[in-house]
Amino acid sequence: MDHKSNIQVRANTEEQGGGFSAWCDPIPAVGTGDTREDAIESLAVLLSSFLNGHRNTLDTIRAQLTRIVHPSLSASGFNFGDAIALMREGKKVCRRGWNGKNMWIALLHPDNEIELMSSPFVYMRTADGQFVPWLASQTDMLAEDWEISPSS
Repeated sequence: MDHKSNIQVRANTEEQGGGFSAWCDPIPAVGTGDTREDAIESLAVLLSSFLNGHRNTLDTIRAQLTRIVHPSLSASGFNFGDAIALMREGKKVCRRGWNGKNMWIALLHPDNEIELMSSPFVYMRTADGQFVPWLASQTDMLAEDWEISPSS
């Protein structure tokens, strides 16, 4: 099923409580929020539970919703600059070609309880579930296959 043409986002009227609504026909789920992004994120959460077990469909819809919020992102992936911008928004990102399942990177903003680290840094969830500091290789920085992690 091609959900791309069925995803809708609209501004609600004051009588409807303001904010935005997002939905994906024919799936009976409507996400709402104060902003377009909040409505789409709300819809993504609802779709995640509705489509539990239908991973390919869920990933397709998540990618389409991401492109609605971030129209500059390509369907075939995006560059490292976009990956950094998305991490600054709190998203987890990964490379399409990474071998391990559930591997991703994210930006961590240390709080005052972490005395050794005082500036934000990028860390990785490895294939075996460990969390480690991460540095980009030349290949990573020049790649065009970055995507938002399904764990995001």
